Amino acid sequence: MRSPEDIPKTFCSLGRLGKSLLFNADISYCRNVTNDNLVAIKCLDTDFLPSSLLALLQHEVRLSRNLSHSNVITFSSIFLHGSKLCMVMPLMEYGSCTDIMSAHFKYGLSEHVIALIMREVLKALVYIHSMRLIHRGIKGSHILVSKTGAVKLTGHRNVIELTREGVQVRKVHDFPKHDTSLLPWLSPEILQQNMQGYDTKSDIYSLGITACELANGHAPFIDMPSTQMLLEKLNGTIPYVLDESTVPPPSDIADDLDSSTVNLNHEVTRLSMIKTARSRRFSPPFHKFVTDSLEREPELRLTAEELLKHPFLKQLKNRSNMEIFQPIFKELTPVGSDRKDGDSQPEDLTVTQMGELSIDDTEWDFGS
Repeated sequence: MRSPEDIPKTFCSLGRLGKSLLFNADISYCRNVTNDNLVAIKCLDTDFLPSSLLALLQHEVRLSRNLSHSNVITFSSIFLHGSKLCMVMPLMEYGSCTDIMSAHFKYGLSEHVIALIMREVLKALVYIHSMRLIHRGIKGSHILVSKTGAVKLTGHRNVIELTREGVQVRKVHDFPKHDTSLLPWLSPEILQQNMQGYDTKSDIYSLGITACELANGHAPFIDMPSTQMLLEKLNGTIPYVLDESTVPPPSDIADDLDSSTVNLNHEVTRLSMIKTARSRRFSPPFHKFVTDSLEREPELRLTAEELLKHPFLKQLKNRSNMEIFQPIFKELTPVGSDRKDGDSQPEDLTVTQMGELSIDDTEWDFGS
């Protein structure tokens, strides 16, 4: 490994993007002074990480070394800044699909945009599954979009290998206990935690839930108590996308409105969502794509490779990503678009390429 004196100060901080709650990590966007490219950097203080999360972080970084696909986010480099471990990744200027919906599309995206996102995520899943990996983290907040129209999958901390002690296995049984926010997206076979286990088809179920999330503006089961959600999934309840074919006309709710502000606001929001759903109609192939992905029994679900040939995706034809994204990009402001020369704030960031770090099964020592 090169000494810090031989490594240039490479990044200048431009602003804060957000926070990763699980690791309590700050995410910023920075300029690489060697090529003027903008990147995203996630930094976390390893001194305050419990051993369980440190092992999870080690797993994520090791995995990043082994992945290489245009639809998968990986770390281009990592560096130590005091006790902080910082990971550099491509800047996805429009953030996640959840960010996009929160900013301007709270009742969901258009069908063409959803079809494009599904296609790109499926490409990522075909690759990930070919590596005998299960992602276990497919959801709107883990799908990122760049200003060039690229779609990339992130959230790899939950990835699990279909191997045990170096031997390939057909199914695994581990439950991702550290990330309870994933529960609405997880498949019934993961949630039931029995001896049958689960395989890559569990990601297809999560993809179907994500399709509903992108169409409706929220994920199915999101406001449901965990026990009820588990029962619904185990009983084979299949969520659906909300449009005039699945949502009945709104009843006269004037007499039912509670005088309290909380209930009134809830009913007004619900009525607005119903009116939006009743004003649109998704295609039969889209409805079929969702039901094909959300089959209760894993063996009845299509594989990622098979779903790439689904009639739902044929509407994309030869249109470019930018052409399809353009209507929603017009409503959004990408990160870094208002940056002016001289805005940079230099940071003393000692950079170490990932290939120079030893990432093995031993515990990491991040002491300075």
